[in-house]
Amino acid sequence: MRKTLLALFMVLTSTASLLAQDIYLGPYVLLKGGTNVAGIPDGQSTSANFNGIPDFGLTAKWMFDKYSNLGGVLDFGYSTYSFRIGPSNAPEATDASTIIFKPSYITITPSIYLSGFTLGFAFGFPVAYSVRSATGDDKTGQFLADVQDINGPLIELRIGGMIPVLKSETGTLSILVQGGYMLTGMIDKTYWEKYSSMFKDAANNPKVISLGVGVNYLFNLAEL
Repeated sequence: MRKTLLALFMVLTSTASLLAQDIYLGPYVLLKGGTNVAGIPDGQSTSANFNGIPDFGLTAKWMFDKYSNLGGVLDFGYSTYSFRIGPSNAPEATDASTIIFKPSYITITPSIYLSGFTLGFAFGFPVAYSVRSATGDDKTGQFLADVQDINGPLIELRIGGMIPVLKSETGTLSILVQGGYMLTGMIDKTYWEKYSSMFKDAANNPKVISLGVGVNYLFNLAEL
């Protein structure tokens, strides 16, 4: 019995060691901006906005084979999106009348990794939102609901690149380039139907397309 347990322990230890050779884990930070690509209400116009708040979190990368460029990536992070909307009429289009929507989510993003390129889907759970004029005035109160009522769950298509720039025995520093497209509307359907006045048509439920640049450092778990 003792020999059997010892043999099992050795097998498990060896397996974990082999797997760790192809697993990398570390933090990332990403600066991004976005704009609304859904329908726009009559009399309104939309434009891009830089988020200000960086995305951040942890990235795990697992290579299917140490001799292959194919693997999987899993990101767990805090993601923010934003866009501007305001009157399209020039005399009325001022900073005071331009609204900046900025929702934030906890996101889980599984992706396929191939030679530095990534393709996957982000699944987001709303945790915060900000609505301010371009002059900085708080407009959140006019929506008569908290974040759980306004922001709906997020599904986003993500495509990007992870470009190694510095390697060491412990890990790799990479530059990140990430593009995203929301497949779901930003505002929860129930809230939309009950309260929404600015976006009356369901086709106008905002969907953000975003672009970001950042860095990550992934530790080689086999070297820790």
